[in-house]
Amino acid sequence: MLNTREHLPGAKGYCGMRLQLLAVIAALSAVSITAAQADTIVSEALTGTTIVSGSYNNIDNLGVFGPAGADLTGSAIQVTFSYDVDLMNTAATNATNGSSYALASGYEAWGDYANDGAVSQRVTIDGNTYSQANTSPPSTGSVETYGWFELLDQNDSSFAYISTVLQGSTSVAPGQAGVQAAVDAFVSSEPTVYIHICSNISDCDVFAASLSSAAPEPSTFVMLSGLVVVALGRRHFRQQ
Repeated sequence: MLNTREHLPGAKGYCGMRLQLLAVIAALSAVSITAAQADTIVSEALTGTTIVSGSYNNIDNLGVFGPAGADLTGSAIQVTFSYDVDLMNTAATNATNGSSYALASGYEAWGDYANDGAVSQRVTIDGNTYSQANTSPPSTGSVETYGWFELLDQNDSSFAYISTVLQGSTSVAPGQAGVQAAVDAFVSSEPTVYIHICSNISDCDVFAASLSSAAPEPSTFVMLSGLVVVALGRRHFRQQ
């Protein structure tokens, strides 16, 4: 085992270096905690391939992504979504147009009826994109976790909507749906994604996809923090 003391200019320099490294570690920890507490917009971008799963047959009956009736199984797909936690909390606190928030054992949900664009989703298949933003009344934007993770984005009275459900061996824990790192961790487990795109309450296309995300796993931050600490330590050593 390398004796660090043999490579430092005395115990005083060694202790000084340790104190500086501890200060760096504390600073990095403070940044990560503050970021988790200060999340406003949670967003994800996922890419993958459509798959057949149960009744999710990937038939584009609405012609949203190309010719109506096309089978899009095996097509490249990108799914992005975001939601503004502050807007949803404000709508729920004020009960705007009946907006609400619920948190219980195993369950968390926002129902946002404020027409504030708090929830947005975009789906791209084979280069063709469909998107909505719940800004035209009456509209609904909801985020829910109950053994799965679901976003609903509805923007008109005809009940046209996008519903994205992520389901896997884990989910986002109740109380954590508004924390980016928690959603990143869930998405990094590569759950299957089920998408409903509906032109009205009954006329829907359904798609399933195996997706992955470029979001770093929580351990990645720890590793990067360690590399920063080591680099700063080496810099300090050279300055002695």
